Amino acid sequence: RVVNRFSKDVSSLDEQLSDVTYNFVDGLFMIISTIIFIAYMQPLSLISMAVVGIVLERVRRVYTPAVQDVKRLESLARSPIYSHLSASIQGVPLIRSYEAQQTCIQEFSYCLNEHCRVYSIMLAMNRWSGMRVECVVAGFVGFLAFSCLLTYQSNIFSFLIH
Repeated sequence: RVVNRFSKDVSSLDEQLSDVTYNFVDGLFMIISTIIFIAYMQPLSLISMAVVGIVLERVRRVYTPAVQDVKRLESLARSPIYSHLSASIQGVPLIRSYEAQQTCIQEFSYCLNEHCRVYSIMLAMNRWSGMRVECVVAGFVGFLAFSCLLTYQSNIFSFLIH
């Protein structure tokens, strides 16, 4: 378990840190520029942005503790895969001499199935969170489009009257 934990942490740092940092900075600047643009074009929409922020924070508070537990279970389900694979590689001569290939395959399949079961739950939780965020953002975009339409429509009518 310790080796599994260290290998996962080190590989996450090596492979994902630069990409995550780049995506974070890129997303942060994109969000800030979008907020500034929307505030300039439609200042009343800042109120709805605050509501969207509150709703998304609630979704995050529900999602984060649950996904942490599932990630822990996924890590625990991954450990038997590594230990079985390591033991199988070291014991290849014994497995062949006792003709226990099918038993090893069945045990490894069981370990993979247990890991896939937990991993699919984690993927479903990610989709749950993504669906909630997309619905809230779609509602905000709809409200923003409707408010822009009303604002500019009233400006057009006042221009035509004068």
